[in-house]
Amino acid sequence: MQRDQKHLYKVVSDWEGKPQVNFEMAVISKNDQEKIGRSRIHLNYETDTAMIGWLLLKQGWGKGYATEMTRALIDYSFDVLNVHRVCALCNPKNVGSWRVLEKCNMRREAHFIQKCKYVKGGNITWEDELEYAILESER
Repeated sequence: MQRDQKHLYKVVSDWEGKPQVNFEMAVISKNDQEKIGRSRIHLNYETDTAMIGWLLLKQGWGKGYATEMTRALIDYSFDVLNVHRVCALCNPKNVGSWRVLEKCNMRREAHFIQKCKYVKGGNITWEDELEYAILESER
């Protein structure tokens, strides 16, 4: 089975989970209805927290899509899923992502040093990670 098929099966099985924990959605361009990315919400029922994230293809960069997606994910998390807190993670080198999070009134809560391990071609690198969050009362 190909990687894309495995991912699709995982997404569909997540929709059927009770209670549902993962919500993954395609991101479609308003102009031409082409898929330009995906977004995700992961719920932690114990902490009443939603972790949001997105992946946007290069053709969608710099057009406001990331900000629009982030605001929609935050609103959905608070208004529909009724969580107390929404958080997001990003690489500090990805200035565009952390600027979007800040534009959406999320605050930087942590800078983790060498938290993420990447293996590519047998080489291991460690990258830092930023955590952002916003409380329902801060909207």
